[in-house]
Amino acid sequence: MGAQERRAKEKIERKELILNTAMKLVQSSGIHSLTMRKLADLIEYSPCVVYETFPNKDSLVRDLFSKVCEELLIAMQAVKLGNNSEAYFRKLIWADIEFMMQDPHRVELFTLVSTEMDPHDFPLEMKQVIDLIGKGLRGLGYSQLSTEQQIEDALEVLRIFLGGLLKLFISPEKDLVRCKRILENGLNTLLKGWAN
Repeated sequence: MGAQERRAKEKIERKELILNTAMKLVQSSGIHSLTMRKLADLIEYSPCVVYETFPNKDSLVRDLFSKVCEELLIAMQAVKLGNNSEAYFRKLIWADIEFMMQDPHRVELFTLVSTEMDPHDFPLEMKQVIDLIGKGLRGLGYSQLSTEQQIEDALEVLRIFLGGLLKLFISPEKDLVRCKRILENGLNTLLKGWAN
């Protein structure tokens, strides 16, 4: 391996080390505890090295968001399409929520970035998650989901509904039983409305 290839490999490894350490820090203490200096101390690099890899905290947080989106996509792709399109759609939504509920700090990161980011700037994996949910909506064959505009509107309603539910989940008053009940009742209401 030549010097140039070795430097490129080291750069990739350093980026992964920084991202993995940043994710562990977020998981243990929350997104607001993440600072470039604290991160540099944890990986025993100078802050300059961290800033060479990520010019600012926002770029680091966006890459962490991409990493979470990648994991979410894998979880949602594991949902198998069966004969019942409504059951498939429900399983997709549950896979999304269950993935997020595994880690409150993941929810914190996800809601912080996704609410501030223009959907056109979402990472590819997040766009693929949205496409999967859109495919689930199209598969329902409901009269209120017959045009692309209706599908886009339904996706926006779902995004707002699920985002609100996830914020409830990370609130100090969180109640998992209540969150799951709200999700089930909300999905029932939405599906009934779209079917008519």
